This record gives sequence, structure tokens and C-alpha cells, in this order.
Amino acid sequence: MKKFRGKRRYFKNLELEFNSFSSPAYIDSDVWFNDWHEHPDFYGHGNASLRIRKAHLRIALSAMQDMQQKLAEKQIEHQLYITIVLEDASQDALHVHTTNPDGTPFPLARIQSFPLASHVPTWVTELFPGNRYTIHESQEEFIDYMEEEPVSSTVTFFYILPNR
Repeated sequence: MKKFRGKRRYFKNLELEFNSFSSPAYIDSDVWFNDWHEHPDFYGHGNASLRIRKAHLRIALSAMQDMQQKLAEKQIEHQLYITIVLEDASQDALHVHTTNPDGTPFPLARIQSFPLASHVPTWVTELFPGNRYTIHESQEEFIDYMEEEPVSSTVTFFYILPNR
């Protein structure tokens, strides 16, 4: 695998991008989110190194906390959560959902219907301690369309919701 160079600049730019999600341009009293999500590690750099994966998730966590504060200030009812796909860092994502004109149910009950996670890796609980976050777990089929032939596999999803 090719060496990941320019990490300092890469993470600085990623942090700036994720910090912009809590700016007035994104969060306004007229705004709505239909399970909007953003992948902090779009290219999957974290698959090569747990340290790099955790750095991506820390940026997503910081953005989630900022967005939660801004949405609360604007009194916008919301649902924020982070998904971690144990097998693939490029699928980790920050999600935001609000009431919306598309008619998608709010809140998304599907996420909270999953059982609480019982076998969470230590590195996940270090980032998302149990006293501040609730972690749900599910096994889901994942289809990767990036290959010539779509590849199907079963992956472990962790849904991380902040405690209110």
C-alpha cells in the first residue's frame, strides 16, 4: 500500500470541512435534513491504520457535538448519530435527520430498534464512552458497487447516538 503523506494538511482540511457543517449556511431555522450523512474517511485511509481511523472519527465526533449544540440553539428537533462499519472505515459516517418535506418518518425508529451492542471493540468505547453515548449494533448486508461486479458481504454496523 502506498504511504499516506501530508497527513497534517489532510486532517486540517477535513476538520475545516466538518466544522463548516455547524455554520449558519448549514444550520438555519428553515433547514431540514433527510438522513443527510457525510463520510469522514471517504477514501478508507483508516483501513490501513487504527490510529488514522480514530483521527477521522474524532473529527466526526467534534462535528456532531457542534451540530447538536447549533441545532439545539435554533430549537430544531433533530436526530444525530454516527455509524461505524467495523469492516470498512470508508463507510463510517455522521448522520443528521430532522422533520422534512420528503415525508421520511422522524425520528428514525429503525436505528433505536436495533439491540444494544454487546461486543463493542475497546477503541470504539474509548472514543464514545457509555455514559455519554448509546451504541446499537446490527449485522447487515452491504453491497459494494465500486467493483466491476457488485460485491456483497455481511458487515457489523455500530450506531452511536448521544445521550440526551
